[in-house]
Amino acid sequence: MTTAFSSDIDLALFELEKFCDVTVERGLSLVAVIGNHLHSNQGVTGELFNTLERINMRLICHGASKHNLCFLVQDTEAVDVVKQLHQSLFAA
Repeated sequence: MTTAFSSDIDLALFELEKFCDVTVERGLSLVAVIGNHLHSNQGVTGELFNTLERINMRLICHGASKHNLCFLVQDTEAVDVVKQLHQSLFAA
Protein backbone atom coordinates (compact mmCIF):
# COMPACT_ATOMS: atom_id res chain seq x y z
CA MET A 1 0.00 0.00 0.00
CA THR A 2 1.32 3.43 -0.97
CA THR A 3 0.57 6.45 1.21
CA ALA A 4 0.36 9.86 -0.47
CA PHE A 5 1.72 12.88 1.42
CA SER A 6 0.80 16.45 0.60
CA SER A 7 4.14 17.81 1.82
CA ASP A 8 7.55 16.90 3.16
CA ILE A 9 6.29 17.94 6.59
CA ASP A 10 3.51 15.35 6.43
CA LEU A 11 6.05 12.70 5.48
CA ALA A 12 8.37 13.73 8.33
CA LEU A 13 5.48 13.61 10.82
CA PHE A 14 4.45 10.18 9.57
CA GLU A 15 7.99 8.87 10.07
CA LEU A 16 8.42 10.47 13.51
CA GLU A 17 5.12 9.06 14.73
CA LYS A 18 6.58 5.58 14.31
CA PHE A 19 8.87 6.35 17.26
CA CYS A 20 7.02 8.84 19.47
CA ASP A 21 3.99 11.06 19.98
CA VAL A 22 4.23 14.19 17.85
CA THR A 23 2.56 17.53 18.47
CA VAL A 24 2.85 20.41 16.02
CA GLU A 25 2.67 23.91 17.45
CA ARG A 26 2.17 26.89 15.21
CA GLY A 27 2.55 30.61 15.71
CA LEU A 28 6.13 30.47 16.98
CA SER A 29 9.27 32.16 15.67
CA LEU A 30 12.84 31.02 16.18
CA VAL A 31 15.19 33.80 17.26
CA ALA A 32 18.94 33.17 17.19
CA VAL A 33 21.71 35.27 18.71
CA ILE A 34 24.91 34.44 16.86
CA GLY A 35 28.44 35.51 17.67
CA ASN A 36 31.99 34.21 17.79
CA HIS A 37 32.58 32.23 20.98
CA LEU A 38 29.30 33.43 22.46
CA HIS A 39 29.59 30.79 25.18
CA SER A 40 32.82 32.25 26.55
CA ASN A 41 31.95 35.98 26.50
CA GLN A 42 31.01 36.68 30.10
CA GLY A 43 27.80 38.54 30.70
CA VAL A 44 26.27 38.21 27.22
CA THR A 45 23.81 35.49 28.16
CA GLY A 46 22.84 37.26 31.39
CA GLU A 47 22.29 40.53 29.54
CA LEU A 48 20.22 38.73 26.92
CA PHE A 49 17.94 37.13 29.51
CA ASN A 50 17.67 40.37 31.51
CA THR A 51 16.56 42.14 28.34
CA LEU A 52 13.91 39.51 27.67
CA GLU A 53 12.77 38.82 31.23
CA ARG A 54 9.15 39.65 30.36
CA ILE A 55 9.07 37.47 27.24
CA ASN A 56 7.71 33.93 27.47
CA MET A 57 10.27 31.73 25.73
CA ARG A 58 9.18 28.23 24.77
CA LEU A 59 12.55 26.63 24.10
CA ILE A 60 16.09 27.66 24.81
CA CYS A 61 18.98 25.97 23.04
CA HIS A 62 22.43 26.93 24.28
CA GLY A 63 25.25 24.54 23.79
CA ALA A 64 24.49 22.95 20.45
CA SER A 65 27.09 25.37 19.14
CA LYS A 66 29.50 27.67 20.94
CA HIS A 67 28.48 30.42 18.55
CA ASN A 68 24.72 30.71 19.05
CA LEU A 69 21.81 30.81 21.44
CA CYS A 70 18.34 30.06 20.06
CA PHE A 71 14.87 30.33 21.51
CA LEU A 72 11.22 30.27 20.46
CA VAL A 73 8.81 33.16 21.00
CA GLN A 74 5.28 33.89 19.88
CA ASP A 75 5.13 35.19 16.29
CA THR A 76 3.39 38.32 17.54
CA GLU A 77 6.40 39.18 19.76
CA ALA A 78 9.24 38.24 17.40
CA VAL A 79 9.89 41.65 15.83
CA ASP A 80 9.88 43.39 19.22
CA VAL A 81 12.20 40.73 20.67
CA VAL A 82 14.75 41.25 17.89
CA LYS A 83 14.55 45.04 18.33
CA GLN A 84 15.04 44.73 22.10
CA LEU A 85 18.04 42.43 21.64
CA HIS A 86 19.61 44.72 19.06
CA GLN A 87 19.17 47.73 21.33
CA SER A 88 20.60 45.91 24.33
CA LEU A 89 23.55 44.21 22.61
CA PHE A 90 24.61 46.69 19.92
CA ALA A 91 23.25 50.15 20.59
CA ALA A 92 24.46 50.48 24.17
